[in-house]
Amino acid sequence: MGLDQSAYAREQPSGEHIGGDKHPFYWRKHARLQSWMQRKYYEKQDTTGTPCSGDFAEFNCVPLSLNQSDIDELKCHLEAGLPESEGGFFWGHQFQGESAKEYREQDLKFCEWATEQLAEGNEVIYYCWW
Repeated sequence: MGLDQSAYAREQPSGEHIGGDKHPFYWRKHARLQSWMQRKYYEKQDTTGTPCSGDFAEFNCVPLSLNQSDIDELKCHLEAGLPESEGGFFWGHQFQGESAKEYREQDLKFCEWATEQLAEGNEVIYYCWW
């Protein structure tokens, strides 16, 4: 039980996952990344005029499409250090510093991979569930 996160690419406009259902990036209880992605989700909702409550559950099991601007922003935050998360016990907030250190290289590889996928015209998706 707890937070599981993944990222994958899909071809546009077909919507088919590249490599089938394989998600090439997977994280477990990376609370700081989750908080960053959740903030990005709500930013995108606000720009479309869709009301959002800011409720954590609203972002559970919802695919988040990331563009190059999002990836560039994430990379800057990774280099500076992702801010602390208040996500709670099931997100692993009690060991979020250790998780951030353990996943740092993978997070940066994700940014490189995402940039390549976007350059090829694919859509990059972040997905979480708990």
